[in-house]
Amino acid sequence: MRPGTDPDIETRRPPRAGGPAASRRSAAALACLLASCSTPAGVPAPGGDASPEQADAGESPAGHRLQGVVIFDRYNGQSNIPARSRSVGVVEAGVSTLTDRDGRYALTLPSGGDLVVRATLDGEVSVQRSVHLGTADASADLHVLDIDALVGSVARLGFEPEFFEHGVVAVRFLGSARGGYGAQLGAAHVGSFVLAAGQPVALEVTRSADDTLYFHGLLPGTTTLALSSPDGLAPCADSAAPGTTQYPVTAGTMTEIVLRCP
Repeated sequence: MRPGTDPDIETRRPPRAGGPAASRRSAAALACLLASCSTPAGVPAPGGDASPEQADAGESPAGHRLQGVVIFDRYNGQSNIPARSRSVGVVEAGVSTLTDRDGRYALTLPSGGDLVVRATLDGEVSVQRSVHLGTADASADLHVLDIDALVGSVARLGFEPEFFEHGVVAVRFLGSARGGYGAQLGAAHVGSFVLAAGQPVALEVTRSADDTLYFHGLLPGTTTLALSSPDGLAPCADSAAPGTTQYPVTAGTMTEIVLRCP
């Protein structure tokens, strides 16, 4: 399944010209033109695309703003493919929107706190991430493998790819200059691996800089996370959700944990 297609644009026949109502509208338009009226804020120009946030009519313009992009790390052998027209929402707030052509989303939430933002990718691997939303606006990008890459990786490692009954946790070590960073989950899981040139390698530590550890075969619930660094280097930390001790595990979904390494 391809990463989303643009929704069809419905074309409506314009109203017939003439009559008292049309005259009143023409007079109002002329008065507006003489007064240099502009398009009201938040209303897309004719023929333009509404922003992801405007697509959700239930959102309030005031509150805490969360934005980001949903990207397929790999899709049909290609890298960094935007997930278009996919639903992104915050689990606790019941607020959602759709990604735009570039996979970007924007949400306005009534309050902050510890939240889980989730992109629902029907027929693919959904992805979620824990985020702490304080008084300032925040961003949370979501990265995911396509279903063929994930299931194929698990199968090549010799495991049964019963993915949709289990969850996956992806721990990213961004900013790391080398391999050797490790992660241990408190929840039971079948195994872990990294991807090297698109091929899975069964490992419990990273292999190279900016690597990702994938843990598969987790039952739905929550998990803790313990980290280790090579040669006494400073530990990495989850900057989007500092202090988080429990991460969600959801069937058919990849929980992404993004760590920043000094």
